[in-house]
This record gives sequence, C-alpha cells and structure tokens, in this order.
Amino acid sequence: MQAKEAIGTSRPGRPEKYTADEVLKTALGIYWTEGVSMLSVNSVARRMGIPKPSLYRHFPSEDALHASVLLSYEETVLANLNDIMRKPAPFSRQLDEIMDALIAGIKGHSRGCLLFQMRDLSEDLGPLAQNAINSVFFAVLRRSQKMA
Repeated sequence: MQAKEAIGTSRPGRPEKYTADEVLKTALGIYWTEGVSMLSVNSVARRMGIPKPSLYRHFPSEDALHASVLLSYEETVLANLNDIMRKPAPFSRQLDEIMDALIAGIKGHSRGCLLFQMRDLSEDLGPLAQNAINSVFFAVLRRSQKMA
C-alpha cells in the first residue's frame, strides 16, 4: 500500500500478527467515525488488542499514523470519486454520480469527510499529517479543476 510505504517502515523482529494495512483500516474506521482528535495511538492499539509498541513497529509516531491514514483514505475512499471524474460522460451525469457516491460514503460517518476533519485540526497535527493534508487537498482541487 502506497500510504504505508510513504510514512512507516516495518522493522525486524518477531513475526507480525497483523499487517500495516490492518492497522490502517482499523485506524481509518475509528478516525472517520469518531474523529481524529478524540483518539490517541493508545486508543487505536487498545481497540485492535495489540500493545502500543507493536503499532509503532509499523508507524513510528502518531503523526506518521495520521498521515498514513489520510493517504489510505485518498487511495480507497477518494479513489471512487477520481474514477467518476475520469469517465467520459456528460458533466451533469458525473455530478449526479459524485453526489450519489458522497451520500453513500457518508452513511455511518456522521462527521463527514475525513480530509476535511483533518484539515480543520491541521494546526494540532504534526508535520507529516499537515503535509499529507495539503497534498491530498490540492490533488482533489486539481482533479476537480480538470473536470470543470
């Protein structure tokens, strides 16, 4: 997964009982539904049933985890919107599909878009997360401009 390669590095040691992708998927779900500011690395590790040092094996800091989660969100959730924008279809049909995807995507996620949640908190996040927020946000803007 690109998000993992960009931020964290796996370290030698005992065989892993879980993968970095599993950590990302779990953290993404928690952050998206409950909010980034409400949870710490301790909370993510506790909910996964793993010791905190095991989580740090994949993500050397909370900042690295935040950044990786956002990049994973871009690769999975936002990728659907990118696919819609790339389709050769009338603009009105693309807008309809985008709205349908957004509505389907926020079901069960009352806090809304994780990118905008993190953007609102960017001053409280570390430099890796801030860079990821800016990178993802401006990539979304560029794709939107190409569509228009």
